[in-house]
Amino acid sequence: MKFVVFFLSLLHFNSLSMNQALSYVFLDNSLDRWIKFVVLILLAIILKKYISVILGKITYRPFRKFSSENETQKFTELLSKPFQFLILFITVYYAFKTLHYPTSLVFYNEDFDLKTILNDILKTAGAFSITWIILRIVDFLSFVFYQKYSSHDSVVDEQIVPFVKDSSKVVICIVSIVIVLSTIYKLNVASIIAGIGIGGLALALAAKESLENLFGSFTIFLDKPFHVGDTIQVGNVTGVVERVGFRSTRIRTDNKTFVTMPNKQMVDTVLDNITERTHRKVEFKLFLKQDTSKQQLVSIINQIKLQLSNNELIETDYTVMFNNISIGSFEILISYLVKDADLKTFNELKEQLNFFILDTLQTEKVEMVHADMVINNVKK
Repeated sequence: MKFVVFFLSLLHFNSLSMNQALSYVFLDNSLDRWIKFVVLILLAIILKKYISVILGKITYRPFRKFSSENETQKFTELLSKPFQFLILFITVYYAFKTLHYPTSLVFYNEDFDLKTILNDILKTAGAFSITWIILRIVDFLSFVFYQKYSSHDSVVDEQIVPFVKDSSKVVICIVSIVIVLSTIYKLNVASIIAGIGIGGLALALAAKESLENLFGSFTIFLDKPFHVGDTIQVGNVTGVVERVGFRSTRIRTDNKTFVTMPNKQMVDTVLDNITERTHRKVEFKLFLKQDTSKQQLVSIINQIKLQLSNNELIETDYTVMFNNISIGSFEILISYLVKDADLKTFNELKEQLNFFILDTLQTEKVEMVHADMVINNVKK
């Protein structure tokens, strides 16, 4: 009996001790309030990943009409981190609601205290998370449209989709910043812009190049001098266009390097769209020794003409002629156009004709003179 009384008194003592501990006040808040605050944040950290997956699947429902089921995972992956951040923000916001803000922490006046600062920071974080989610939705929509256009082989739309995506994201960010400044921080954005004055002029001058590149982008989309996937030459850069962006164009060169070319330079410089060419031209000269007879020259010219005329990839307006008599050599000009063909086919055809010309010269027992020797002889 004495043991039972002792045990009950011990429990009563522990209960009083626990209540006293929980009622301990730190920064105007009892210990139990701080425990609730920490527990809420820990729960958010632990559960945010799983809740974000559920939110992603719910948010995906309106987009099912124009996307396939296998793109659900893509959507969930894009919005996973923004949703986790939003969940953490909401939890922290309401966790702070469980606390009493210390009245002693007032810096200058009642309008500039810890509560006001924390509220503004949390609201800014909330606006940031919502903006982040919208940007990721824009990424997903551009991905879906890009996949659809690429399946229909629409190179024009494949080129426009990335540009529209980048433009939309810039507009969304600007609108978000304006809303945050005007609603959370109570700033008159219009007055700030109007009051910039000389600073605004300096900013406009600094943004001059960016604006020129932006107008260059519009010029590319309106004039369409090339599409994504075309092989182009701009200045001394030759390669395949991989992307037309908001400010620049990305080109993969023949050496597999990745060149970023400002759009202003793309429209101001002479641009050669190699993909759009209908023919590839070959032109070179044969310098034959002067002991070559007339009959040999005629035979060589006729055999080369016959070989060119028998090839269906070569246009009929080719040229094979006895072009010039120089010191120490006879000159034969060979020029022909190869119909639209890929680079590999073109090189194989060119090699085949070169071998034929070499065999013809060997059959006719005619020797060539090196071009450098001919040039040096002419200079003398």
